[in-house]
Amino acid sequence: MKPVRSGASEFATAFFLTGLIVVATLPVPQASAQQPDKVPPKDGGPMSENYVLERRGDTFVRIDKATGQMTVCTVRTGQLTCRVSVEERQYFLDEIARTEERIKSLEERVATLEAEKVVRNQSTDSPKPEAGLPDSADQHSDGANPQEDAAKPRTAEEEKLERDFDRAMDYMSRAMRRFFDVVKEFKNDTAGEKS
Repeated sequence: MKPVRSGASEFATAFFLTGLIVVATLPVPQASAQQPDKVPPKDGGPMSENYVLERRGDTFVRIDKATGQMTVCTVRTGQLTCRVSVEERQYFLDEIARTEERIKSLEERVATLEAEKVVRNQSTDSPKPEAGLPDSADQHSDGANPQEDAAKPRTAEEEKLERDFDRAMDYMSRAMRRFFDVVKEFKNDTAGEKS
């Protein structure tokens, strides 16, 4: 007696066989014979876009795709730690110098704008003191009245300037923290190598 097949089981068999044929015709990835030591990043993060890691024994070499610069890295406590090269350290120092110069320029600009504001306020808002009478006790020697300045609403330009200044200070603070972390790590690495 011949078994009776239903239409659903025939469809499932055909679907299964089609899947096997498709899988069998897919290209097989090359074995790691061509590049045995390349280590692709697992998360597809910035390392995959800018750097290539190559294993060399117990260490890794991080190669910058854009510049070709190489950095030696090791795995410590489950994390990849890369030593800062002389070029990278110089880059950080140059970046800090550029940031400090920019902050200095912004501080000078703020001082100039504040001085212009004081002059503008003196010429339009405050009446001239009568000859022989001393200035009021709550005014500064430059003629600005801090109580009046605090009460006046700030212009959009002043608020933007303050936001820009705060942003620059935050950037500088982060850059300095990163730099000092790199210096501390470098000192720890060199101290570990000496012992």
